[in-house]
Amino acid sequence: MKRQIRYPATIIATIVIALVAIPALAVLGFMLRYVLLAAIPIVLLGYVLAYAVSPWVGKVFSQEALDRSMLNGFKVPKGVLFHPFHSWVKLESPKKAAIGVDDFVQKVLGPLEAIDTPPVGTRIQREENLFQLRRGDRTVDIKSPIAGTVCSVNDKLSRYPTLVNQFPYGKGWIVKLRPDNLSDDIRNLRVANEALKWFREELERFQSLLSPRPLQVQILQDGGTVVDDLWAYLDNDTWLSIKKNFFNNAS
Repeated sequence: MKRQIRYPATIIATIVIALVAIPALAVLGFMLRYVLLAAIPIVLLGYVLAYAVSPWVGKVFSQEALDRSMLNGFKVPKGVLFHPFHSWVKLESPKKAAIGVDDFVQKVLGPLEAIDTPPVGTRIQREENLFQLRRGDRTVDIKSPIAGTVCSVNDKLSRYPTLVNQFPYGKGWIVKLRPDNLSDDIRNLRVANEALKWFREELERFQSLLSPRPLQVQILQDGGTVVDDLWAYLDNDTWLSIKKNFFNNAS
């Protein structure tokens, strides 16, 4: 007659717990991965809002702060979020965001003569035309970096449109929106070091676009810094190519 082997209760309990816990932990880990992915834009939004309402927010728009964020002659401050079509967003609160154009836009277009903006109350979808900039017979439609409703327009620009050239990230803001879905729209924006990396890649694309074209002068100074009057050396064909490739405008 075979003798039955009796296992201690602790061993049996350990085996049962392991059989239950291992699949549960696997499921929990799988779910946690998706929770973290969903949380990334929310965390980023919180970071940007904290940055925006900090006591030293005014320094972000000061000339001193902008001078410390230069890339080949272009201002790229860390306190704003950049869209791939060269508009930017500055969050003033969860319900208000200032929007303007980056330094690349004003340098290639030149001293602005007029800005067409939508009336307050206009609903705008992300990457829909938000406003138009004009100098002479050259115009560019700027896409909205986020979806929302226009809640304010910079009235000073009707008299002094070159504020955009002088202070593209400060006094030259163009409209303010009440955002519809920041946590979604923020996925397409770049901030801080990521913005610098993107801007550097854009300048490389810009130089590649210019390289086969017979420009009147060298537009890059020693060290790769772009000349101040860059716009003056861009012929019409080059301008149309820039509109299409960098601002998503039809030629």
